[in-house]
Amino acid sequence: MEQDYSQITFIILASTFFMLLMAGFIILLVFIHRNRQLKNRQKVAELKATHEQILLTSRLEMQEETLHLVGQELHDNIGQILSLVKLNLTHNLEDEANQAKPLLSQAIKEVRALSKRLNLSWAEEISLQAFIHQELDKIENTGLIKTVREVAEESSALLTNRKVVLFRIIQEVLNNVLKHAQADKITFKLATQGDQLMIEISDNGVGFDIAEKSTGSGLYNLHSRAMAIGGDFQIQSLSGLGTNVKIKLPLL
Repeated sequence: MEQDYSQITFIILASTFFMLLMAGFIILLVFIHRNRQLKNRQKVAELKATHEQILLTSRLEMQEETLHLVGQELHDNIGQILSLVKLNLTHNLEDEANQAKPLLSQAIKEVRALSKRLNLSWAEEISLQAFIHQELDKIENTGLIKTVREVAEESSALLTNRKVVLFRIIQEVLNNVLKHAQADKITFKLATQGDQLMIEISDNGVGFDIAEKSTGSGLYNLHSRAMAIGGDFQIQSLSGLGTNVKIKLPLL
C-alpha cells in the first residue's frame, strides 16, 4: 500500500514537473515569437522611415535642381524677352507696341511654365519618356556630349512617389557623367521586359575603379534609392573603358 502511494506521488510529481516544463516551453516560444514580431515591426518602421527620408531628399534635390534651372531661364530667356519688349515700347509707337505683344505673351507663357516646375506636381503629369528626353536635350544643348536614345513606351504608369525617386536617380547618374566621365557620348536605353522596367545608361568616358569608389556615399545613395522603390541598381566600370549603369524596377 505504501509502495502504491509512493508510485502515485511520483507520478503526480513527475506529471506536475512535465506540465510546468511544457508551460515554461510554451511561454518561451510565445516570448520568442513576440520578440521576433517586435523586431519585424521595428524593421518595417525603419524601412518606412528610410523610404520617406529618401523620398523627401529626392524631392528637395529635384526642387533645388529646378530652382537652378529657373534661375537660368529667368536670366537667359525671360529676361532677354522682357528686354526686347522694353526696347520695343521705348519709342511708344503703335507698330513697335504691336511687335511687343507676342513677346509679352511668350514671356507670360514662360513664367507660367517655370512656376509649374517649382511645384513637383508636374511629376504627376510628365511621362518617364518625356522626362528622359528633357534631361538628354539639356545635355545635348551644352554642345559637349552627343546622346543616343532607345526609349520604348512604358507598359504602365509609375506612381508619383516612385517616379520622383527614379527621376532623381536618372538625374544623378547623368550628372555624374557630366562631372567625372569626360565622355562625348551617352547611350540611354529604356525598355520593358514582362513586368520589369529596364533602364541602361552608358558612356564612353574615362571610367573608374568601382572598388575604390564603393566606399563613397554616392554609389550607396543610388543603390539605397533604387531599393527604396523596389528596384535594383547595378554599375560596371573600368578605367579607360567607360561606365555602364543598369536599373531594374518592377511595374506595380
